[in-house]
Amino acid sequence: MKKILIILFVVGLLFSISCSSKDIKEKSTPQVSKSEGKQEELEKSPQEVLNTEQQEELILEQEETYNNINWFGFEEGLAKAEAEGKDIIIDFYTDWCKWCKVMDDSTFSEPEVIQFIGENFVPIRIKADDNQKQVEFQNHTLTLHQLTSAFGIRGFPSYGFLNENAKIITVVPGYIKKDMFINILKYIHLKCYEMHISFEDFISGKSKCE
Repeated sequence: MKKILIILFVVGLLFSISCSSKDIKEKSTPQVSKSEGKQEELEKSPQEVLNTEQQEELILEQEETYNNINWFGFEEGLAKAEAEGKDIIIDFYTDWCKWCKVMDDSTFSEPEVIQFIGENFVPIRIKADDNQKQVEFQNHTLTLHQLTSAFGIRGFPSYGFLNENAKIITVVPGYIKKDMFINILKYIHLKCYEMHISFEDFISGKSKCE
């Protein structure tokens, strides 16, 4: 299957981490005993309890708003991108991939990332090891696992970028922190690669593609 690949940068520049990397040490979180929590609740007035419940509901509503990228299926996403003239980002993930979950809990839950993707991309999510579900791509019928292989992906998470006509721009591997990921999204959205501007020059400010 023919691909159009643009090399954005040396992978080492991103310090990207895949599921094959060593586990990082998790930070411990201070715990509050149940008895302490109950005592504090008893000391509150009914109005204070009501206000606390309202604040918690507001926080939950905000989390649902911000921590939610509206992912599409593959064929649905391609059709939407063509209709709206938007680029595509495909998140290739697996259920067993630790760094996929870290990406979800950190980078993909950042309001700035959610907003930028929502405004400028059609986001698609692919379960990379699925050998049952089939999709159509470039006149081929492929399982999601075969589609993942066709993109040349071997580690997870990985992100495929396509233009509105479903032509592959590039594939970027690994867990990526918010600021670097935003730079990648902007580089793709502004079509800097079409101007032959390197990603390194873009993030250093040496070249601009606005």
